[in-house]
Amino acid sequence: VPHPVMNECKYLFQPVTVTPLKMRQSLVRIENRRYFSSLDDLKCFWQVRENGKILLEGGLKIKGIGPGETTDISVPFKYPSEMSPGASYHLDLVFRTAEKTSWCPAGYEVAREQLELPLVCPITFDTVATEI
Repeated sequence: VPHPVMNECKYLFQPVTVTPLKMRQSLVRIENRRYFSSLDDLKCFWQVRENGKILLEGGLKIKGIGPGETTDISVPFKYPSEMSPGASYHLDLVFRTAEKTSWCPAGYEVAREQLELPLVCPITFDTVATEI
């Protein structure tokens, strides 16, 4: 069993970073932290979650991001039309290998990021009263 700190180490050393830019427009910045290769060997998948439950999911095209480069990408999803009071919403981005390599199988997760979405549905007195 790997030591728990290995997950933190993997996160710190991941070859891709994601930075939120304008989350209302679902705009993020993807940075290739590799020195010699592009991100063309990876596939990116996204999920919108409400309290951990997947609401929406899809893929994201990340071809052509060269070594040390960054690019701004809009994740193609629509915000939920109905929100649950007090719920938290997140955008998860996962980067996986597209093909088998000498060191990992196809689909191996090499990077991930979770970003909070700016969605707020306040808890009202009526909501609290019906949940009790």
